[in-house]
Amino acid sequence: MYEDLIVSVASVVVLALVTGAWLLSRHLRDAKLVRLREMAHRERIVSLERGLESAVPRPEDFELEPRRPFPVDRAVLGTGIVLTCGGLGQMAAFRMIPRTPEMAGMQELWVLGLIPAALGVGFLLYAFISRERQP
Repeated sequence: MYEDLIVSVASVVVLALVTGAWLLSRHLRDAKLVRLREMAHRERIVSLERGLESAVPRPEDFELEPRRPFPVDRAVLGTGIVLTCGGLGQMAAFRMIPRTPEMAGMQELWVLGLIPAALGVGFLLYAFISRERQP
């Protein structure tokens, strides 16, 4: 009984730690970008006050790294593969539950795996249909 509670709490703690680490990394990256933009702005203002043409980029053009477009086709394909495999795994796991009095009716829950598996197949079909054709 307590094992299930411990596993649930541990899962929530791990999820919270991972989310917190991700948020902290995003905050630190954004704070660095703000500092760099402020520095570029100060240098630009000083050079304009002195009447010099500024060689420093404008603060709004300052980026840490160039942004790449998000690869939607790869994300759709990856999501389809993960959902399909997860649904099939869920169906197999429920079918392997032994038939005992305390687990009565659990084997019939294998059909719940059809939902993520069908979603995954839909994503795979979308990725296949919408891919760019090579001449």
